Formats: sequence, C-alpha cells, structure tokens
Amino acid sequence: MKYFFAALAVILVALCCAGIVTAVLPKADFAFADEGEAVFRYGERDAVQPISSEDLSRICDLLDGKRLYSDDPSCGFSDDVSVVMNGTERFCFACDSCPVVYWKNKNKFIKLSEKENEELKGILALYGFEFPCL
Repeated sequence: MKYFFAALAVILVALCCAGIVTAVLPKADFAFADEGEAVFRYGERDAVQPISSEDLSRICDLLDGKRLYSDDPSCGFSDDVSVVMNGTERFCFACDSCPVVYWKNKNKFIKLSEKENEELKGILALYGFEFPCL
C-alpha cells in the first residue's frame, strides 16, 4: 500500500510540474500582422507576392495561440519557402510537408495538427507554393 501512495505522489508531482511548464511556455500572438508577403523560390518558380488580408487572417488564425518551442527538426526550412509579415517577421514552412512552422525571428517552432497543416498548405498553394519542395 505504501508503494501505491509513493507512486501516486510521484505521478501528482509530475503532473503539477507538467502543468507549470505548459503554463509558462510562450504562445504565438499574431495581433501585429497587418500585411504579408508570400515567398516561394523553388525550381523554376521565383514568386514573391502580397497576401490578401483575408488569407493573411486565415494564416494568423491557424498559428495564433499555438505554443512556441525550441527544437532541431529535420523537416528542412528555407527563407525561399516562407511568409514575411509586416516586412520583418519571417515564417518558414517545412519543405517536406511536416506540420511545423519555423518563426525565424524568434528561433522557435510552431506545431500544427495534420488538418491545420492541410489548410495552411491549401492557402499557400494559392500563391504558387507546392509541397514537398526539397
């Protein structure tokens, strides 16, 4: 019985620590995004074009509130497959279609669900993006 309570105590402490860590991890905030530019340079394509306010809003809605985290994924990110918001904030998209976005200025990553990733790639396709683009 004492092992049960010891195990229960360890589990409760671990859950509390996980809750604290989750609470302090920064979240993406896209209130700043007024304009966006799509950049897709791959193969024969060299497209840099403004993003409509509607599409920018959809992209921001997909990313807003997501946890920012540090990592070293092998997805492959490039400035040539990105969106630049307000002329300075660059968001690079995984060239191999992983559901991960790299916020270059913050050196942080944002994980999306597969459904969110499909929606994002659909929006980007309107601007000539194609995935994978390795």
